[in-house]
Amino acid sequence: MLAQSHDPESVGSWLLRFMEHLRTRNYSPWTISNRERYGRHFVAWCDARGVVYPQEVTKPMLDAYQRGLFHYRNAAGEPLGFSSQAEHLVTVRQLFKWLMRQNVVLWVDASLAERKLRLEKLEAMIEQEKLKLDKDEQARDALIEKRYNRAMSAGAASITFSSPAALMIVRVAVGDNLSLIHI
Repeated sequence: MLAQSHDPESVGSWLLRFMEHLRTRNYSPWTISNRERYGRHFVAWCDARGVVYPQEVTKPMLDAYQRGLFHYRNAAGEPLGFSSQAEHLVTVRQLFKWLMRQNVVLWVDASLAERKLRLEKLEAMIEQEKLKLDKDEQARDALIEKRYNRAMSAGAASITFSSPAALMIVRVAVGDNLSLIHI
């Protein structure tokens, strides 16, 4: 069967137990067959790198496996389709989630760390946008003040401000004349 199946703690042995788990959960035979085929591919990939135990698998290794799927070519020289690559990765992800629930591997989902990093980057981008908006508001306020002063020096009797959306309109009434200034 699998090269590692003789060692009860190997990735291959755990894959066999995972397949049994899927059977007991009433997964379809077709799904189990595909998961086993994709799992065997991962175990063979691990064997080629000397990785025997699930605890030896690291996030950089999983990234390398994903890159390997992208560059993989079948006997006809054709690459794997993206959906096929995704199915390989789903199988590995499900296997390791199950291994975590079995307390075989004790790591936090690697995607959680990536999400935290993305969140930090997003927060930094939001902070930059806030600073930009503050500068834009300061520039807008200076322009309003400049135009207000100009309207007052022209003898405006009344000035009203309205702010629909982000548009500022200054209505300047000088005598009987009404002027609209868009800011």
